[in-house]
Amino acid sequence: MSKLATDTTNPSPRHLLRLISDIGDLKELGQSALPLHWNEANSTYGSSTDGEFRVSNSCFVVLYHLAANIFPDNSDQVIVGRLQAVDFAITTPGLRPNNVYSAAIFGATCRAIGLDPETSRKGKKALANIRDALEDTAQGGVAWTSHAGGGTKWESSGFLTYWSLRSLGDFEADDRRRAIALAWCRGEVYRQIVLTQADESELSDAMQLGYCLAACLRYGVNLPRSTVEAAFAAIFKQQAANGAWTKGAPILPVPLIGTLDTFAAEMFAVLFEDSQMYWDSLEVFLPHLTKFVDWLKLTHHEPSGTDKGGWQSNHLPRGTSQAWATATVAWVTDVLQRVVMTWLTSRAREEFETRVDGKDALDRLWDSTVVSHGEQRSLNEIIYTKIIEPVRGGIETRAALLFGPPGTAKTSLAKGIAFALGYPLLTVSIGDFLTEGSDSVARRAREIFNLLTGISRCVVLFDEVEELIRARDDQHSERESRLLTTALLPYFQELRRARNLVLVATTNNLGAIDDAASRFGRFDMVLPIGPPSPAEKERHLVRILLGRIETTEVRRILDEKAMTVERATYAEWDSLLRSVPDTGVALDLAQKLDELGEELQISAADWEQFKTQRGRLPLG
Repeated sequence: MSKLATDTTNPSPRHLLRLISDIGDLKELGQSALPLHWNEANSTYGSSTDGEFRVSNSCFVVLYHLAANIFPDNSDQVIVGRLQAVDFAITTPGLRPNNVYSAAIFGATCRAIGLDPETSRKGKKALANIRDALEDTAQGGVAWTSHAGGGTKWESSGFLTYWSLRSLGDFEADDRRRAIALAWCRGEVYRQIVLTQADESELSDAMQLGYCLAACLRYGVNLPRSTVEAAFAAIFKQQAANGAWTKGAPILPVPLIGTLDTFAAEMFAVLFEDSQMYWDSLEVFLPHLTKFVDWLKLTHHEPSGTDKGGWQSNHLPRGTSQAWATATVAWVTDVLQRVVMTWLTSRAREEFETRVDGKDALDRLWDSTVVSHGEQRSLNEIIYTKIIEPVRGGIETRAALLFGPPGTAKTSLAKGIAFALGYPLLTVSIGDFLTEGSDSVARRAREIFNLLTGISRCVVLFDEVEELIRARDDQHSERESRLLTTALLPYFQELRRARNLVLVATTNNLGAIDDAASRFGRFDMVLPIGPPSPAEKERHLVRILLGRIETTEVRRILDEKAMTVERATYAEWDSLLRSVPDTGVALDLAQKLDELGEELQISAADWEQFKTQRGRLPLG
């Protein structure tokens, strides 16, 4: 059983992390098994039962790779080039144009890759067959037609309708076929909800409901949120005690086997993917999802003999694993991981979020110059090239330790990074660890880091981090502080494994931070953050005094007051600028700078300490 078998009604972050771990284990099993299902003889993912070509096998593996954004490197048997291998299906007997099942899966996969499925004669016939099936106004949804026995038409299938819609790509201006199919899907959603609520177990079909709901959500059918939540409730109400679902209405007949039936993992993969805006509502179904994960664990095949390992549909007699079933389990576990991370992220935002808006944009902050080892670079350039662009480009986590005197906009930089990425900003300070008293700091630290470890797509700011990881060799550091540092440092390293996370820690004094904090594995870079550069301050001052004092005279005065100019923070210089419009002569400007120099927030001693510390660091 899952480690989450108990306490699922109000799970702690630790419980949800364990669920994420369980799901991740299943995902890795699926990923590692898929290369073993590759059939080198015909360059497809064949069924391990008979090794023959199957369009759906290869297509589902390709769809999984695309949905999970997994592009294996050349050392893996499954290489990127094989994502294009579905193109082979057009020229093989496996794609029969009158087979609406294979045609729909094939067309949808081509669209996902960016290929036009109608570039060949056979592909055109396959998609024409899909359009004809969608045109059938008698039933609305797509149904299998048995060509033996006079063309008997089966009941409309949510599975076939969903994949047929995806096979056609983008909507056309006046697409009557889609309107008919989606109207049927919408009606089927309501019908299945009513049947389930009325306990009509013989008529209700969770798989049909799931695919019809996914089609409605994917293509923007107007469904009230209460209806979507009721549909999920109906699906989970039909879950069996072992965590599985009954197979529901068959999709099509299969010789020697009986019928092709919907695999629950397959339905949930597309439903979870298409319902992202409702993920926050799914936490109430955590006990059901936990049972589903348990069921996936119990039905996994270990590699043995001719069995390559993975999963097979539970509606077939026990046999060997199948490539398509293994791919769909890998797909659904990837999505389910993201669902649970969304729940953790919501909890973290409730507790730690700091508001960020347009006024926090980086281009509104005055730039400063980062100086180290005689090298100078723009701070904004470093922030963009070393943090923002890598995260946008797919590097999942970046961590920066910002140090500098008070008033140097370190917190504003974190806000600017969050705004640039479109991520929420979560601010954690020493006070958050003391909410339950000093005796509970260690336990509270575990709670906070357990929560943060499971979040994604956030900027996490540890403000005044020296209070959390104070140098252990500091003679003035108390024993409790040294113990806290020892306990917290591994947590910072663990955070690096989070998805799409930016960690920003700030301190006024780098020397107060434990040396181990700046080691590789905890922070990618340690950046010295000073006040805005003298050139930036001069630019703003000259703009305001334009026409009142000669620019050369302004520069002469600034050169004379260089120590004051250099140490003035953004807030102090902004205050000076507000008083300057009343200044018309050079003497008044020099006097105001003298007054500012007597009240600077950054003392001369702090400034010298900062310059010494930054000089020891290479630029990142």
